[in-house]
Amino acid sequence: MKTIGEKLRDLRNAYGLSQREFGEKVGITKGSINSYENNVNSITQGAKWKILQATGIGFEYFDSDMTLSEAFKKYNIDISKKLEFKKIEESICAICDGVKNYIDGKYLETFNIKSLFLNHLFDGMGYFDLCFLKVKHNELEPYAKNGDILVVSSNKNAENGD
Repeated sequence: MKTIGEKLRDLRNAYGLSQREFGEKVGITKGSINSYENNVNSITQGAKWKILQATGIGFEYFDSDMTLSEAFKKYNIDISKKLEFKKIEESICAICDGVKNYIDGKYLETFNIKSLFLNHLFDGMGYFDLCFLKVKHNELEPYAKNGDILVVSSNKNAENGD
């Protein structure tokens, strides 16, 4: 059975795209695509969801011994035509209770929300994954106080200490 990384590489190659191009289409960084394909990091559920949204390939492709040709057949993807990406319309959001839980990836709940809503709410940031983080006690003072809600964009690189 192929690894998830090999399956991701097969899928990307079926589209004839570089890691950077594929990442731009599905909303995942080139570095993440590279680490998933080379089995350095495990592919996240969020990344699988983005790939599902953009390609129509379901979770089962990654989570079973299903081949790419079987996946194309199961999900009614016509490979005789040029493979096209679908427009991503939803973002994955999560809720965390405290900074430590956010760092440890321990979410109270995850859910999908329409990207159009988030795009309006956060002034054109585009399609992204968010974590709503409730500050506990004094863990972020003086920047945030107990009970404050922070919104963290999960697929952006920190810039200038953001």
